[in-house]
Amino acid sequence: MFSSFIRPMDFISDLLNSSDRQSRLSQERINLVEKLMGDLCFQFASYARTMGKLRHKGDVLARSILKFAESENFNLTLRNSLISFAGELSCMQDYREVEVKRLEAKVIEHLSAYGTICKHARDNIRANVSIKSKEVNRKHQLEKIQKHTPTISHGTSLVENEYWRGTFDCNWLHKVLEEQVNDFEYRKISDIKIMFTEFVNIELIFHAKALEILTRAYGYLQEIDEKQDLEEFRNRTSHFKAVCAAVIPSKLGLPIDQSQNFPERTQVNKKHKLQRGHITLKPENDELHTEDSDTNGNLHPVEKHHESLFHKRH
Repeated sequence: MFSSFIRPMDFISDLLNSSDRQSRLSQERINLVEKLMGDLCFQFASYARTMGKLRHKGDVLARSILKFAESENFNLTLRNSLISFAGELSCMQDYREVEVKRLEAKVIEHLSAYGTICKHARDNIRANVSIKSKEVNRKHQLEKIQKHTPTISHGTSLVENEYWRGTFDCNWLHKVLEEQVNDFEYRKISDIKIMFTEFVNIELIFHAKALEILTRAYGYLQEIDEKQDLEEFRNRTSHFKAVCAAVIPSKLGLPIDQSQNFPERTQVNKKHKLQRGHITLKPENDELHTEDSDTNGNLHPVEKHHESLFHKRH
């Protein structure tokens, strides 16, 4: 009768050993998944932070281009094109901000949740291990009963009942542990597929919008007309020269038509004789000539009148 329990006890032992190996493999698998998911979460978070910094730098660049365009007063086509280009560049940074928020919500948040998921999976395995330890103790009790039970039928029935209960518990433990491991693996594979698909969709949406925006920005840049802006610059500078030519002589109190020969007149005055009133001084022979004297050197009546007035005052 007792020899019939040898194989059942060996079967229970095999189940427990198989469950023990499976639990160790499951724990190692969970620890590895937790480590890899944590690394992926860190890298995606770093990628999102880099995109956020790039968005900030793009806004700064757009403001700088806009400031440059607003300060451009001579080249009208360049000014208008750069203003439109800065607006498109700023619009692209808005879509980049949406990209960062979607990455945080649909990828990084799910990856960060795997810390809790792995913790629950380990707790379930530990609970199964504790149940397994109880089954091990029961197996030892059954072995003792097998060795020391009397040959009466009552003892045999007790051993049989314990055996069937242990067999049922071991089978249940093995199936539960296998189902938990399979569920964990399926969830991991499914989540990886969903998260990476979301990442690709987010990047596709952003780059499609960026391509559309950059196409418009390229069109605005092609509207810059170098010849027209250069002609406008020349017209403005020539008008500025004409205004300066009209304003500077008026500030000096000179007629506009004489301002062009002003430097030449100063040179002529330095070379010619010094004139004061009606008297001309010639340095050659130091002779005195007046415009109102006659050929004999006699003064006219007007000069005589002035000379008489001079003698009366003195």
